Amino acid sequence: MELRFLQSAELRTAGTRAIEGYAAVFRSLARIGDFYERFQPGAFRRALEEKQDIRCLFNHEPNNILGRSKAGTLDVAEDSTGLHFRCEMPDTEVGRDLHALITRQDIAECSVSFHARDDGWTRELIDGKTANVRTLRDVDLFDVGPCTYPAYSDTKVSARSSGIVAPESTGLYVRRNPDIMNGRDSGVMTAEEIRLRLRMASSIL
Repeated sequence: MELRFLQSAELRTAGTRAIEGYAAVFRSLARIGDFYERFQPGAFRRALEEKQDIRCLFNHEPNNILGRSKAGTLDVAEDSTGLHFRCEMPDTEVGRDLHALITRQDIAECSVSFHARDDGWTRELIDGKTANVRTLRDVDLFDVGPCTYPAYSDTKVSARSSGIVAPESTGLYVRRNPDIMNGRDSGVMTAEEIRLRLRMASSIL
């Protein structure tokens, strides 16, 4: 599972009990460690058509649940800008406090957690330098919602946790994090091997 953060003023209150904002913006290049990344329009389409059960969480904490698509308290949709969400806040201490903090703009950032089903790598010229760029074309959605701290204050969209870095050669990715299955350094793996390991880990969890 990967996390991405959108640092903007798009998160806002919508009436006395709701919040709304963008958890991802299409075509916006973001620096993620040693590579760049962007969401392609349509990246969330399959997940939404499948009616995947998406949660709205504060800081990605399961105990801070604010809404859920299956319950009808969270609406998530693609538009021309990106992944938009609207959540009817619960009448709980967390819900009331968070609504007040967003109204004051003490909290103004959004985030999304996902698993990439289809992505691609290119070499592109960015700020006068050639860089690796990952384009996310199809993802599974887990949760969206407000967050207190984006991972990197100097980027619009950032990653808090990702074991994937740019390919050192065609078709190869490198995992710098320990092997998710056995704790050993996994070295160089193909994209398909990474996806297989992520699926295995998800089934265990």
